[in-house]
Amino acid sequence: MRAEPGELPNVTELHASADGTGLEISGYFSTWDADSENEAFHPQAFTSAIPRFLANNPVVVWAHSRREPPLGYVKSLEVKPRGLYGTMVLPKPTAGTKAFEVYCSIADGRWRPAFSVGGVWERFNVGGKVKLLCKRLLEVSLAANPVNELALSTGVATCSVKAIAMPEEYPGSGDQIQRRIMAHELDVLDAQIALAAVILQ
Repeated sequence: MRAEPGELPNVTELHASADGTGLEISGYFSTWDADSENEAFHPQAFTSAIPRFLANNPVVVWAHSRREPPLGYVKSLEVKPRGLYGTMVLPKPTAGTKAFEVYCSIADGRWRPAFSVGGVWERFNVGGKVKLLCKRLLEVSLAANPVNELALSTGVATCSVKAIAMPEEYPGSGDQIQRRIMAHELDVLDAQIALAAVILQ
């Protein structure tokens, strides 16, 4: 996981599909398990961050790179008992690009896609263990060696990509998005209060 506020590739810069097809990849973008840095996300870590991310810039990049164009976009995202589960879409790129290399390596089954999340984190010490809350989710990365080795894909399928879905289509617009953000922020506030109570015990 990375925490790097600043300039990010934007999903509006995403290439169109070379032939109208793409890859739809689903899996756990993160889990609640401790990672190689001995940190773990709280089960409500992403609750308030999801609607903002989907509404503004649900971008997929390679290994947290800010220099390369985006690879795809996050189609859906939800909190499950095991972790943060989602689906991303990679439009088929043109040959000769980094995106094309990554795309072909996945399409050919050369490796099982793994994930890493980039954002701004708030850290708590709970019983000597570091727990994280997500203040802002910035991007989801495809990564060959993720810090959380359990953040893995559960399925890869070919899909039709007629047009790039723009951020305003995620998951609503205007007042609808604001209502969802407010509801999620109340949920995460409850989680923070509960977590603080645990810390104080």
